[in-house]
Amino acid sequence: MWLHGCDLVVQDFEKCLRCDEPLAEYKKINVQVLPKYPKCSQDLNAIENAWKLLRERMYSTMPDYLEPRDEFITRVRNSARWLNANSHDQLLYLCSNQKERADDVIEMEGGRTKW
Repeated sequence: MWLHGCDLVVQDFEKCLRCDEPLAEYKKINVQVLPKYPKCSQDLNAIENAWKLLRERMYSTMPDYLEPRDEFITRVRNSARWLNANSHDQLLYLCSNQKERADDVIEMEGGRTKW
């Protein structure tokens, strides 16, 4: 089973995920959708943190002249490579701490967390 024995799932408020059919399927396999999940929280989305790291790298390598498009694309690629080489552990952590993020969001009742 793809849930690997989980009895609670975190999911957003996409109509296709919250309509009767998927909710009935969850019920059949004794899985509950996390209650009190905020309708919108970027704190639960690890990619937002990865984008922040990329933006920081881009700012630190920004030239002091109007950058041509091809140079910008090269700088984006180089920044992504740099992040993969130098921030691997941080990126891996961001991809594996969803439960911690969800707990923090619940504790803050949907308000902003450290993420």
